[in-house]
Formats: sequence, C-alpha cells, structure tokens
Amino acid sequence: MQGASVVNATGSSRREKIPVLFGKSSSANNDYNESSVTVKNWSGAVSTVVFRCFNDAVAVRYDVPAQDGATVVVDEATSFRPAGDP
Repeated sequence: MQGASVVNATGSSRREKIPVLFGKSSSANNDYNESSVTVKNWSGAVSTVVFRCFNDAVAVRYDVPAQDGATVVVDEATSFRPAGDP
C-alpha cells in the first residue's frame, strides 16, 4: 500500500438488533459507523480498506480482489495509535 493514492471514499452507518444464539439475551445491538477507502498503488492494483467503528472497538478489513499484476498478500502488520484520550 506504500505510495497508494485514494480513488474513492464512502461512509455509512448501521443501527440494528441481531439475534444472539446463546447466553442470557436473545438479541444484541449492532451499531457502527463505517468508512471504505479504495486505493490504487503504483502498479495500478486496486484494493479497499474498510474501517468499522463501534462504541468500544475498531475493526479494519482489506478487500483485495483478484486482478492481473496484483501482488499476493504475504504479511500484514497494521497498527493504530489513537490520538488524545479515547
């Protein structure tokens, strides 16, 4: 992803109840804000990074579609350092 440029960015939110198959409650809240950022690297390969933020957690997902000339992902070392006092 080094040297990649942003091609597109979108955002969305979800507020829903989902069923819980075990435990004391029959449902749980699944509330989050999501940002998807599509990037293109120097060789033209496109991928999307999806950030999903909950009240008490952050998740990141890389969507790397099969494409000619794309490098296989062999290692991943993502880390975050929140600013301030989250």
